[in-house]
Amino acid sequence: MSKVGAALGQGSRRARTGAARALSMASDRLDAGGTCPVPWIPTPLTPVLWGWADHGPADGAPTSVRVWYPSLSGGIVIPPGCFEVRSRRRTPRPPTMAAAASPILQGCTRFPLIVLVHGQCLTDDNPHVHWNDIASSLARSGYIVAAPNFGGGIDFQSEVVFEQLDATIRWIRSSTQYGALTYPWDIGLAGHSYGGLLAMRYALTARQPPVAALAVLGSAISEDIATLDALRNNYGSGRLFAFGGADVFGQVPDRNWSQAAGPGHALRIDVANHWDCFPPPTPCADGFTERGECDRSWRLTTDAVTIFFGTYLHPHLGTLPPGHLPPSLIPPPLVLTPEQEPYATGHLQGFAGLTTGSACHGTSRWRTSFLPDTGSTEFG
Repeated sequence: MSKVGAALGQGSRRARTGAARALSMASDRLDAGGTCPVPWIPTPLTPVLWGWADHGPADGAPTSVRVWYPSLSGGIVIPPGCFEVRSRRRTPRPPTMAAAASPILQGCTRFPLIVLVHGQCLTDDNPHVHWNDIASSLARSGYIVAAPNFGGGIDFQSEVVFEQLDATIRWIRSSTQYGALTYPWDIGLAGHSYGGLLAMRYALTARQPPVAALAVLGSAISEDIATLDALRNNYGSGRLFAFGGADVFGQVPDRNWSQAAGPGHALRIDVANHWDCFPPPTPCADGFTERGECDRSWRLTTDAVTIFFGTYLHPHLGTLPPGHLPPSLIPPPLVLTPEQEPYATGHLQGFAGLTTGSACHGTSRWRTSFLPDTGSTEFG
């Protein structure tokens, strides 16, 4: 069985959207050259570890950019007294996140690119770095993830951000470090707060490469209902709205996901607030720093975002039966080989860690092109 076939057998999938394209893709679009050091392809349900690196104009990047990527020797964050997984061995070590400068996984495949758009924050010079938990989960799942720093001030405007997004994508795909390992087709895009609004606007533009999957987290949707309605009517790819019930900025009208031109998902965490998709402490001190009662909101959001992109942006998964990943975006139990288990430590454990009576409750709703095509489920 091929490496791709082995990965598929372990249980990851993509939605029917783009399946025909996946079947007809030239093999060189996935061929990263060399020999894969593990007998599986990283996917949301068959993860590896991750590394990250900071770049800037000295590296040819258009601005400060943090990039996360799959790796076999990155670190993981775990409670004291447990093990840190490094490479293929379990060694007693203090808790750490020793993933910086870990070598990128090579020889397995070319990884799709996901770009993250941060929101406004006047008191933070580096708002792009707060994506770490979501970005590292995606990197473990087989993505190259880039978070540019647009600055959080008053010049945080659409055209400026769009130009830097375009330049960041070009730089990633042409860079010595990432270019040969980046999948040269569709990209994914996620944004938080005002960055979510800008991500929606960007996804609606006729840019190349196209945005095949869009995740909008706690967005300032009320500031631009016209863009939200345009997305509903004109964006045919998968979209996810994740928001907290206590977030006055991020409420999503039902029509904008249930009546959308393309597949739609909505994740509502009832008592979550605006910044709760990131772990504490609250990244921005400009105001609205209050956190909701659920102390797992960021873990739940990370899980849902990871399964979402695994559904709509994974070139290996177009031949799998529809619904292989749940439309609820709540991760199924991982089914792993003994060799894979060390690499999955701590991965996709947000929903799995919910307890009876927890303050972490909410609803996941969906309307997709595969069965069950419409539904909802409550959690917590």
